[in-house]
Amino acid sequence: MDILAASEDIKTLYRNGITSEDRWAVASKAFHEALAEATDPAPLEEVVLRDENWEISVDLRTALLERAKALGASSHAFLCEYY
Repeated sequence: MDILAASEDIKTLYRNGITSEDRWAVASKAFHEALAEATDPAPLEEVVLRDENWEISVDLRTALLERAKALGASSHAFLCEYY
């Protein structure tokens, strides 16, 4: 699963009020795996910028921001979110 799809799964759970710990664990694991496999900062930046309402949890968002920065993400919009 790519990071865009993994982030959309997280947002869907949030939007639909899904409280199943199992569903959240699966979605979180998929997100972390996709994040670890990412080698291009562009899709990571896109995920950050699409998450205007902070539907991705703070811990996942922090991991996303750190990975994107480590891969060289440097657009003005991204850096505003990062800092």
